[in-house]
This record gives sequence, C-alpha cells and structure tokens, in this order.
Amino acid sequence: MIDWCNHNAGFISVLLFIATFLLGWFSGFFKSIIRKPKFKIHLLPGPTFVTTFNLGKKHEGYEIHKTALSLYVRVTNVGTAPASIQRVSVAYHWNITKLNLLWLRYRLFWFWLTQQTVIMEDFSYDFGENKKFYPFLFQKSILLPSTSDNLYLKEGQNTIGVVYFEQDESYGGCFPHPKKQQTKIKVAVIDSYGNKHIKKFRIAIVPLDEAKKYNPSFGETFFHLRKAQKTAGNTIV
Repeated sequence: MIDWCNHNAGFISVLLFIATFLLGWFSGFFKSIIRKPKFKIHLLPGPTFVTTFNLGKKHEGYEIHKTALSLYVRVTNVGTAPASIQRVSVAYHWNITKLNLLWLRYRLFWFWLTQQTVIMEDFSYDFGENKKFYPFLFQKSILLPSTSDNLYLKEGQNTIGVVYFEQDESYGGCFPHPKKQQTKIKVAVIDSYGNKHIKKFRIAIVPLDEAKKYNPSFGETFFHLRKAQKTAGNTIV
C-alpha cells in the first residue's frame, strides 16, 4: 500500500482535491465566502391594488383612460451581504385582444413602469374612529418620520412602505389585463449592486372611489403637475 501510494501520489492528490471541494460545497463554505445580497419581496394588505378609470374624452373613437397602481411592499434581505434598495419597478400585461405586434409585446410579454410617481398626500385608511397611516418606501411623508435610512438593509433586516405608479393617459387595451377582478404583475427590486430581485403576484383591481379611500390624490399626479406647469408658464416674471 505504501509503495502504491508513493507511485500514485499525483492521482491521490487529485482525488483529495475533488473530495475537499465537494465537502466544502455541500457544507456551505463556498456559499459563505461568496457574499451577496438577496431580497425577498412580499406584498402586504392595505393599499395594494390597481385601478383604471376613464377621463371622459376619446382618441380615434377609443375611450382615453388612466391606470394607477400602489403596492404596500415588504423587502427582506435574506442574503449574506448588506445592500440598499435603489429602485422598484412594476410590470403587467395589457388587455389587448387583437393579435398584432402590440399583443406580442405587451400581452405576451410585459409592460414596465420603471419610475415611481410622487403622490400629493399620505396613504391612510379610516377604521371607525381610528386612522392608520402607511409609510412610503421612498417618498418623504408629510406626517410620518423619514424612512430613508430603512432603504439600507443588513443581513436579516427588512423594511416596509408604499410605492406608487401612475401611467400616463392611454386608450384602447393599454391597461392591466383583468381576470376575476385581479391582474398579474411582476415586481422588480433593484439593489445598490445593480442586481434585480423579481417576484410575480396577483393584485386586486378596484374602482377609483375605492382607491381614493386610501389616498384622495390617487390617480391625480399628472393632472396636478400639468396644471402647475401651465400656471408657471402663464406667470409674468
């Protein structure tokens, strides 16, 4: 045995290397030294819904409408390195029924809203004599303390908050595809390393008056911005 080992030292070294590598892999050693963040996404009860409403005008015979969406989201860092939340994006399928290039692009694939929209008021809800306020994830709240520090997540930490999106005026089937008063969405959280953490959900489709119970300014951001720009343009300096 001693003579055989001496004559096959190279082969034995390779076997020992492979055995050590496999043992380290299965024991999690290599996973522990490759440190990276991993965000787990949950949607919470509250202002998590989408609404599409008509604006009372038409384009080429089609009703012009607007879609607005809010998500009450919890993000947990279950990875092995800290990271900050840089951006949240959301996607959904358009309700296009005619088979064409738009159907292929936005009904088969996804239409993304990559930039969150600022909303004029805080999200809240009346529970009888009590009122619950929901924190924003990014936007500064009027009433609640700033949550900007909560965007940096160490291992095992989580943060919660509302993100709001508003699609500009559209027409035709350019709104979320409904199914049993729900629609399928995809949420992407981008961390400070540029990694995308993605998860799919189904959220409720609600009428505008229901959405406004959580925020009276729901769906009105672009209207207020254009009104402010028009007023500023008419101001004589």
